[in-house]
Amino acid sequence: MRAPPSGPGPQTAGVTIMRSRRRQTTVSIQVTERGIVVRAPLHTPESQIRAILTARRAWLDKTWQAVQQRRSIRSQPWFERPLFLRGQRLAVRYRCQPDARRWTVTAAGGVVWVAGPAPDARDEAAYRAVVRWLRRQARADLEARVAHWSARTGLVPSSIRVRDQRTRWGSCSTQGNLNFNWRLVMAPPAAADYVVVHELCHLREMNHSPRFWRLVESVLPDYRLQRKWLAEHGPQLRLF
Repeated sequence: MRAPPSGPGPQTAGVTIMRSRRRQTTVSIQVTERGIVVRAPLHTPESQIRAILTARRAWLDKTWQAVQQRRSIRSQPWFERPLFLRGQRLAVRYRCQPDARRWTVTAAGGVVWVAGPAPDARDEAAYRAVVRWLRRQARADLEARVAHWSARTGLVPSSIRVRDQRTRWGSCSTQGNLNFNWRLVMAPPAAADYVVVHELCHLREMNHSPRFWRLVESVLPDYRLQRKWLAEHGPQLRLF
C-alpha cells in the first residue's frame, strides 16, 4: 500500500506500508532512496501508523535529506566527489603529466592531487591509485592507533589486517586477529580510536555484554558519541 506523498514525512517521499502476517509485534521504519518503508503487524490500524510517522517527522525529514544527498554524490564521477581524510573534507584535483610512468597521489593545502599520464582523471588507473594511497594511509594510521591503545590497555592482538570490508568497521577473531575497514582513515581520529578500542576490548570480552561495554567506557568515556558519529556519518565514508 502506497500512501500519498502529502502524508507524514518528507514531502517528496512516498510512504509504502508493508503488513506482515508473521509474529512481528512492532512498527519499523526504513528510509530508502525510493521513499519511506513502514513494516507493521497485519492488523495495525493505519491511524496508529500515521501517528508514529507524525511523531518522527523531524527524524524522517533529516534522514531523507541525507539519503538524497548521498544519492546525488554517487551520481557524480569519483573525482568530483568530496574525499574525507582523518575527518577533513578535501577536494580532488588532477594534473596531467604525459611523461609519467605511474600515477602519484599527494595531499596538500586541503587538496588531494592526482597526477598521471592520462588526459584526465576518468582513467580507471587514477581511481585505483587513489584507493591504494588511502589504504596505505589507513594501514599506517591504524597500526599506530593499535600500538597506542594496546600500550594503554595491555590488550595486544595477534595480528592486524586492513581490509575492504563493506559492512563492518572492524572485527576480532577468536584467535585474536583484528581486521579494520580501510575507510576508517576518512573518519575523525576520535571515531577511528573508538573502533580500535572496541576491537581491542573484544580480546578480553568476545561479546557485547554489559561487561564489555563497561570495559570500553573505562578506556573511552565518550565512546557513545563516536559510535553515534559513525552511525550518522559513516555512509558518507563508504561512497569512495
